[in-house]
Amino acid sequence: CTLSPAIEEPSHPQPPPPPPPPTHAYQQPIISSGNLGAEPCLTTCTNCRERVTTNVIYKPGALTWVVCLTLILFGFVFGCCLIPFCMDICQDAHHSCPKCHTSLHVHKRL
Repeated sequence: CTLSPAIEEPSHPQPPPPPPPPTHAYQQPIISSGNLGAEPCLTTCTNCRERVTTNVIYKPGALTWVVCLTLILFGFVFGCCLIPFCMDICQDAHHSCPKCHTSLHVHKRL
């Protein structure tokens, strides 16, 4: 009867399995202070260097006046020509930092 030699395991251990791919939670995109658009957005303040969601204040701009004058030309004179002054979509968006109140950007509509 012959004895078979024992099977030896290799001397180097097997590498660990690769880690599972990371799962990323959805994050609002960070926009630089260049063009912030018309809605509040996440950005880094140029003054206090904090990551903030901007405060937006809407103020009448060129588009507001163009729409107002156009309404006057079409005969909407009895208060209807003032409607663009009540609509955010017709006004410029002024972005500011909620922490240090620095003006970050003005999004002009026209």
